[in-house]
Amino acid sequence: MKKSQTTWQMDDLKVYPPLNENIMADVVIVGAGITGITTAYLLAKEGRNVVVVDKGDLNETVSAYTTAFITYVVDTQFVDLINMFGREKAIQVFESKRRAIDLIEKNMRECNFTCEFKRVPMYSFGTDEKQASDLKEDAEEACKGGFPLKEIEGVKLPFPNFGGIETPFQAKFHPVQYLSCLKAKAHEKGVRFYDQTEVVRIEGEKTITVHTAKPGTNGKDATGPSIIANNVVVATYKPMVEPGLTKLKKGTYITYVFELSIPTETFPEALYEDGENPYHYFRVDKGLGVTSSGKVDPSLDRLIIGGEDHRQEIPIDEDKNYSALEEYTKKILGDIPYTIVRRWNGPIIEPSDGLALIGRYDKKHPNHYSATGFSGNGMTYGTLAGMMFADMILGRKNEYEELYNPRRTHTLRSILYKGRDYTEELIHGALKNSVRRTKSKGKTK
Repeated sequence: MKKSQTTWQMDDLKVYPPLNENIMADVVIVGAGITGITTAYLLAKEGRNVVVVDKGDLNETVSAYTTAFITYVVDTQFVDLINMFGREKAIQVFESKRRAIDLIEKNMRECNFTCEFKRVPMYSFGTDEKQASDLKEDAEEACKGGFPLKEIEGVKLPFPNFGGIETPFQAKFHPVQYLSCLKAKAHEKGVRFYDQTEVVRIEGEKTITVHTAKPGTNGKDATGPSIIANNVVVATYKPMVEPGLTKLKKGTYITYVFELSIPTETFPEALYEDGENPYHYFRVDKGLGVTSSGKVDPSLDRLIIGGEDHRQEIPIDEDKNYSALEEYTKKILGDIPYTIVRRWNGPIIEPSDGLALIGRYDKKHPNHYSATGFSGNGMTYGTLAGMMFADMILGRKNEYEELYNPRRTHTLRSILYKGRDYTEELIHGALKNSVRRTKSKGKTK
């Protein structure tokens, strides 16, 4: 069993050379994950002079540690979105992410690559009657907003559950393949990419100077090359520059993931999530399971399952979280044989009011942009951020600017709703697992 490499990291990944001279650009993007590469590609299509720098390479970005769900269903229930922000804004949240899914599909069609992209349903199910009832209420409200969620009975899914909802026409893909291809297409259109280039400081208002570390010094020597630009997009997982107030609007969590091989046709190919807190989620990829030698076997499906999230600050032996996740996996699979291929954990930034922080983060710097707080929805939020940044930089009004404005004031109602969720997650996740005895693992390789 591999403990560090994720399903998506590629041995044959194209790596771009580091920056070794001072340069100029219209737009400099810090971070080459899904937000940075999407922004660069969209701006390049409009003829903008774009530079993208990243302190590592694509295999090291947070985008390589995702489970790559592509869905407009967010971690906050639709009913709660209505209660916190009103029906119009709740609809906007789902609609913005639906447009992000469509853009991912459009990009692949334009660039003529597939990257395991497939439209599939998403099943949200209850592990008790209360969860199932809440999910069905969510489906009713979402349907009123124009989203075709529908109720399902427990017998619909081939594992223990109390029913829930089906959201059709969601998607999944191979995130690193997708971003590697999109990066290459953006490069063909003139975007300059520099890997292994660490940004240490950003200065300036109208004219921006991005200072990088001297190559090979791991950020300890700030005398490396610089980039002068008119706009800067900070597209890193944790923005390196932001006002103190924005820093208080989010928290960092850790989620745990297994890749399994299971007999094909065990479950329908789809996305799945339960209604627990912390919740569990998994995807089934037909015919992509691997044998003990690491070869893809069409008689095996790949199942990627995650959960057991907790605040990063809480010190928990990670083996206890993996043990809890395997116990849950066994409940889902029953007597079905499985092999754990690899495991990893990844970071999640949760916004305190449940919505991502995307846009101009400081009134004094209207040409500085950042995006963070994607919760468990990084693929769609990262794509949406790219759409929004391209519009803003090109001087076009984006209808979602106000909704995701990083400077927005969080209401007491939204803080109370999300505070309840995060407290439940703490009690039922981190505290429970902190006293758990680590159990022996199942069959691994």
